[in-house]
Amino acid sequence: MQENEVVIRLLRNIMCNLSTIMNHYYEPYGITGVQCQVMMEIAENGGEIRTSELAKHLQMGNSNLSAIIKRMERHDLLIRRRNPMDERIVMVSLSEKSKHCMAEMQKDLHRHFDLLAPLKQQEKDDIIKCLQMLNQAIVGGVQHEEHK
Repeated sequence: MQENEVVIRLLRNIMCNLSTIMNHYYEPYGITGVQCQVMMEIAENGGEIRTSELAKHLQMGNSNLSAIIKRMERHDLLIRRRNPMDERIVMVSLSEKSKHCMAEMQKDLHRHFDLLAPLKQQEKDDIIKCLQMLNQAIVGGVQHEEHK
């Protein structure tokens, strides 16, 4: 098996395992992993973002994201509003309920959930460094392909 195939298979396994663990973790909060990603991305962008920008950050189609946002809005997790200057622009922000939910999840996550707990500090640092290098290599490869 070639190195690329090994890396892809390992990443796929890691993502599946992580998704299973995280969905189980999010369940008591009444949200899905995708909904948590949406909330975290909005929080990382100052608490409000254009839906088109959010779709880019999450690498999601606008129509898929729109359905997720509508569902989250019905559950009081997000606030959606149109820009008064340009009605075509839709902004989403975190509701008080989602801010509270994220704060509680953050506390619980640090208290009960440490993926790297069994590892020594040097091993943790090595994993983070290698993942950063892999991410840069993948992004560089994608950008190279786009410019061909």
